Amino acid sequence: VVIPGAKQKQISAVATVPGAASVSVTADHAVILLFVSQTVVVGQDAPTSTASNVRVTLDKRDGRWLISRFDPV
Repeated sequence: VVIPGAKQKQISAVATVPGAASVSVTADHAVILLFVSQTVVVGQDAPTSTASNVRVTLDKRDGRWLISRFDPV
C-alpha cells in the first residue's frame, strides 16, 4: 500500500542524523538519542523539512547491535 501510493504521488523522503548522544551504555545494551532531520517532497511541491528526536535502544546479540526499541521523544 505504501510503496505504490508513494510512487503514484511521487513522494520522496530523505532523513539524516546530524547528531547523536549516548544516554547509557553497557557491554551488551545501549540507549542513544538521535537528532533526525527529514525532508519530504510530494510531486512538484516545495520540500517540507522537519526535525525530530528519537530514543533508540540497542541490544548486542551474536556480536551484532540490533534495535530493540525505537521511541519518538
